[in-house]
Amino acid sequence: MGLTVGLGVVFLSIQLGQAPHRVVKILLGAVAGLSLLSLPAVIPYILLFAMPLGEWLPKSPIPFVNAVNLLMGLSLLSVLLRTMGSRERAEKLPAIWIAFALFMLAALLAFLRGWILPPAGVGFPVMDRLKDLWNRVGGILTFLAFYRLLESRRAVRGSLLVMSIALALGAFACIRQAEGARMGYRVGGGIGQANTLAAFYASGLCFLLPIVVARKSVPVWMRVVLLATTAVSVMGLVLPNSRGAFIGFVVSLFIVTAMYKPKFLIPYIAVIVLGWACAPDTVRERLATTYTGVVDADYEALDKDSGGRLDVWNATMRVARENAVLGVGFENLPAVLVEDVGYAKNSHNVYLQLWGEGGLPWLAAFLAILYLMMRTSRRLAVRRDDPFARAIGIGGVSMVLCMFIVNMFGDRLLVWGLEQLMVFVAAISARVLVEPAPEAG
Repeated sequence: MGLTVGLGVVFLSIQLGQAPHRVVKILLGAVAGLSLLSLPAVIPYILLFAMPLGEWLPKSPIPFVNAVNLLMGLSLLSVLLRTMGSRERAEKLPAIWIAFALFMLAALLAFLRGWILPPAGVGFPVMDRLKDLWNRVGGILTFLAFYRLLESRRAVRGSLLVMSIALALGAFACIRQAEGARMGYRVGGGIGQANTLAAFYASGLCFLLPIVVARKSVPVWMRVVLLATTAVSVMGLVLPNSRGAFIGFVVSLFIVTAMYKPKFLIPYIAVIVLGWACAPDTVRERLATTYTGVVDADYEALDKDSGGRLDVWNATMRVARENAVLGVGFENLPAVLVEDVGYAKNSHNVYLQLWGEGGLPWLAAFLAILYLMMRTSRRLAVRRDDPFARAIGIGGVSMVLCMFIVNMFGDRLLVWGLEQLMVFVAAISARVLVEPAPEAG
């Protein structure tokens, strides 16, 4: 925890004042290298610290040699060295790993489809697309580090603490970024884009809040820290002013509260009403405009209000149906959509994006990931004799619901922060599921 706070203070004090400096690269490299050589178990905590700051981590002019890739490489190497150095037989990986592996394989097939059989008139710069492929799906491999290196409940609890601190630091950076900005300015923070930042914080808060409110799930002192950091992290959801993230956050927690904590429904509704009353005018205006368009069934108003999403969704569905099995190839969809919408634009819907680019195999692999995460979380959520496992399960259910919703309004999946959040929660949920509950007393 001290390492996380120290890194956060140093990094943010430099980043918010000027461009990333060479000393940051040296600092991160030294910490990661020493961790690998002396204590590989620290690697997951460094990954969690970097989770909300992906766009601010140092870049390199050398392809594939930037801070994010070095972190991923170190995490995989640490797992490999730990496995090779152990005399015990390697533990069997959970079923969710198969779904992740199939997802990456389907992404590779989409890349090959776009390279070998590109749509007519669509170029395919191989090296640029290869870099994008690695940047968008390579982070899934860190599941191995989270699952292999967070082997005990104590380690899992520590990871939750580090995650909450990292989210609070990222939210603090958003607050600093918004200082002095014009009214209605939508910050992108360390994630880089406002809607994606909001989706990240909506999903992360949906996971943490059930743990914060659950009695006996964590020690009292840890609960206080989680409460404080979560309160700060709320600004990471508010400042980007994303309607899709607000909807995902509110609906997911409402469903989970009704399913597992119905006695909290009235307080929850009261908090939502209070939040609406205290929300900035720009937030309420955006939500009110969308609500009016839905109630009036005004297609043109909704399309204009959503930045042309409805037309893009219709065009993407046409392309996806015509190329249902193999798609049009990795990152070829925006160029193909020019024929329908007049300019290159992504689909603003991860399900349509995956179907359009990689066909049914890529879409099915992602749905399998969500299904297996939901199944694991629900199995944990019914463990009434194990408060910690139950809290992790309820948080997992809430987060999966939120991710399912927010990805209807944009491609909020294949970016560093959200991808890391997904594999982290999948890993610790699978770990807690196979760990025996501690004996009472």
